[in-house]
Amino acid sequence: MSEERKWCRFRTLKSAKIIRKNENLSLDCTLRNRSEFGAQISLESPVVIPKEMELLIESDELIAACAVVWQDGNRVGLCAFSGWKPATKPARFSKKPLEHERYVI
Repeated sequence: MSEERKWCRFRTLKSAKIIRKNENLSLDCTLRNRSEFGAQISLESPVVIPKEMELLIESDELIAACAVVWQDGNRVGLCAFSGWKPATKPARFSKKPLEHERYVI
């Protein structure tokens, strides 16, 4: 069986999150490989996931709007519609901590 990929994929093993903001859904997953317009993720166990979502790679600060192309058990192939974009950090992480919010070591 030959693969008909348009973009080169890069193997990786990073934590990622499936996000659906309008449903307050956040699901941890593992990024197995990534290309310019797609990704393969694995879930802890086979579950039903939304057909469209955002995939966040926190360590790379990247996010993409994605759709499920295929699912085989806990492995899922995704199409990233417009490619990967820089993820903006939530406001709670961008502000400087107040004096009483600092940790004492």
